[in-house]
Amino acid sequence: MKKPLIIAYLGNIIDTVATLYLYSKGGRELNPFMAMLLQSPWMFAVVKISVVTIIVIRLWTCRESKNAQIAAWVAAAIFGALSLYYGVMIAIYGFLCV
Repeated sequence: MKKPLIIAYLGNIIDTVATLYLYSKGGRELNPFMAMLLQSPWMFAVVKISVVTIIVIRLWTCRESKNAQIAAWVAAAIFGALSLYYGVMIAIYGFLCV
């Protein structure tokens, strides 16, 4: 179960960096709570990374549970898909689009 948690964690970091970049270029965050936190990019990054870190640690402590394993793979799929999207945008356009 280590692999999906690593994918989710790294994908979250990529998503955080990409969100901050896009926001600085005029993009917007669709999550209302996280959008409020973007008034302070540091606060946004700390909260986003901390929340996912806590979830990853909790899933790791419950790694024998089938539900935790499913949740880990779902998180890996979501953050993996976001990272793939960012990679495709960079490959096609040379940068992330707003």
